[in-house]
Amino acid sequence: MSRPLLEAKGVHKSYMMGRSPLHVLRGAELHVQGGEFVAVMGASGSGKSTLLHILGAVDTLDQGSVKYKGHDVAAQTSPWQNAYRNHNVGLVFQFYHLLPELNVFENIVLPRMVGSSVLRWLSNGSNARAAAREIMDKVGLSDRAKHRPRELSGGERQRAAIARALVNRPTLLLADEPTGNLDAATGREILAVLEQLNAEGQTIIMVTHDPDIAARAGRIVYLVNGQVQTRH
Repeated sequence: MSRPLLEAKGVHKSYMMGRSPLHVLRGAELHVQGGEFVAVMGASGSGKSTLLHILGAVDTLDQGSVKYKGHDVAAQTSPWQNAYRNHNVGLVFQFYHLLPELNVFENIVLPRMVGSSVLRWLSNGSNARAAAREIMDKVGLSDRAKHRPRELSGGERQRAAIARALVNRPTLLLADEPTGNLDAATGREILAVLEQLNAEGQTIIMVTHDPDIAARAGRIVYLVNGQVQTRH
């Protein structure tokens, strides 16, 4: 088997609750090959979101390592980590986090603007706008480009959040309960979008507490007592 695209080994993470530490992850390990669709399940408070945020370098670990294409993420410089978060990882959250003052198109193109100088944006802005229009079409939002988030349904907001996460063409899409704020029918629509993206080669790691949602992934792992388990 080829080297994993993403490899977490011996990951520990604790938070201070008053004077006592709360041990969330206790040596968690996860290997993900390129093109996989992996669902991470576990009880509420089991550390699913914490693990996802550590994989995306949004949060730090206390001990262990996360390697992306063989590079230890925590050992890299801040500019490298920033580039990893912005260009190699796309994050989708349960509550969308769209900016209410921007329309759909502006929300989606925003990650392409992050880190760009004025001169660079002037020279490459047309490519960024084209990429945003392309991904909007892929998730079925082309006719909602000028709408504000408040004018969208829950499913449309999540589609916009997925499009924003994909506009930089990341290698990894990390989805944290992407259907948790949606009704069952709309949740199935969002899962269909993720399945199509995976069929096209997108690597996806999705956190969910719903076994029916998890069953749509190619592989399911479970967080139990701070460790990742695979059940057969």
